[in-house]
Amino acid sequence: MQYLEILRKGAIALSKKNSSHLGDRGEYIGASELGLCPARVILGKVYGSNDSEDTLDSANLKNLGHIQEDYLEARLLSQGFKDIEREYEIQLDHHGVQIQLHLDFVWRTPKVVLVIESKNMRTIPSEPWDSQVIQMNAQVCALKLELEAKGDNRQVLGIIHASARATGEETVFPAPGEFYHPDFAAFRFYLDKAVETWDLIEAMRNGASPRLPIEPGPLCNWCSHIAMCPRFQRAHEVPEMIELVRQFNEAKAVQKEAKQREEDFKAQMLAIVSQVPKGWVKVEDEVFVKSITRTQTRLNTDKVKDYLRAQGEALVNFQNVTSSVGVSVVKNEPREKAKAKARAKAKKGEQPPAKADEATDDAKAA
Repeated sequence: MQYLEILRKGAIALSKKNSSHLGDRGEYIGASELGLCPARVILGKVYGSNDSEDTLDSANLKNLGHIQEDYLEARLLSQGFKDIEREYEIQLDHHGVQIQLHLDFVWRTPKVVLVIESKNMRTIPSEPWDSQVIQMNAQVCALKLELEAKGDNRQVLGIIHASARATGEETVFPAPGEFYHPDFAAFRFYLDKAVETWDLIEAMRNGASPRLPIEPGPLCNWCSHIAMCPRFQRAHEVPEMIELVRQFNEAKAVQKEAKQREEDFKAQMLAIVSQVPKGWVKVEDEVFVKSITRTQTRLNTDKVKDYLRAQGEALVNFQNVTSSVGVSVVKNEPREKAKAKARAKAKKGEQPPAKADEATDDAKAA
């Protein structure tokens, strides 16, 4: 077996192991799904996830997120912060629909319980995504209800810890020193919306073809069910592009493999060059030099935001919005293949998770 193939299989196995605590996501609505486009959630539950679980990219992204959580936990513990719970789970039953919330971190202090949601992103946006804020609100509300049921009146707050893979930068939302507070009105709204979504899921599983509600947004390009989305059903069929798109995908695959080989060769050459005292190596008519460290200066956006906030301004007031036109190629599973996966999954006869105590419908408003 080739070295890279070993690593690919290892990444996929690790990703599945790290996600095993989530159970069968086809049997419940997750907190991260409450704010997503309903059509995306419905199609994912009915036809199964098309997120290419067996691809290296998908596995690496999931594993990096888990590693980021490990790193965050280690940093907190190194500074003496104890009583931190990892991957805390809350299950709710709202009008017969299972809602599961997986809290990355819960930090309990004598007066406050803090929920920390870790997000590993390519770059840090100026504001968190709406779906992330909705997820956070669900977490702090559900935890507050759970504590009140036990006679615990501690305050529950939340923050989103965002880390950028591309730059290594990090920040917290809503802002350093600020927190998310439970909004029970919004919480009940999205729980009721989850019930409506689940009714449509059950209808489709029973063979019906209901009209799916859609909420177009910036994540449409990354939706693995875009080919079945009602919004894109009227897209123009262009048969003459079939061969062009096929060649495009092949070229991307070759480019990706070539890039990986290039990095492997660079690493091997650097290992050799690093052993030479002066770091200069001549090979035929080419000269290779040892890698040097370059210092870069980056703008500390957190400090700029703090300064502008003190002046009654916001960073967005000094930003320009630009648009560009490009081509986005989204891979999709054919509808019939997706249906076949759904039928195979149904034959397993998997049982849904046990219901949790009904706590949301009669919850007290804050």
